[in-house]
Amino acid sequence: QLGRSLRAAGKWGEAAEALGEAIRLDDRSAEAHGLLGLTLRDMGNLPGAREALTKAAERDRKEWGPRLAQ
Repeated sequence: QLGRSLRAAGKWGEAAEALGEAIRLDDRSAEAHGLLGLTLRDMGNLPGAREALTKAAERDRKEWGPRLAQ
């Protein structure tokens, strides 16, 4: 997945764009929302991160719910 690879390379802005596009294509993807949340957090956008991580947790509570507390 492009967003995951860009994130791993520290290319936060490009990763956020790729993950946003993934969400536009499939809004049900907990992984895309979660990775977007982590990327936005790393960029210092805490409100955006919280929103994306909340959406991820709504879609997959077991995987993403605990990350809301971090």
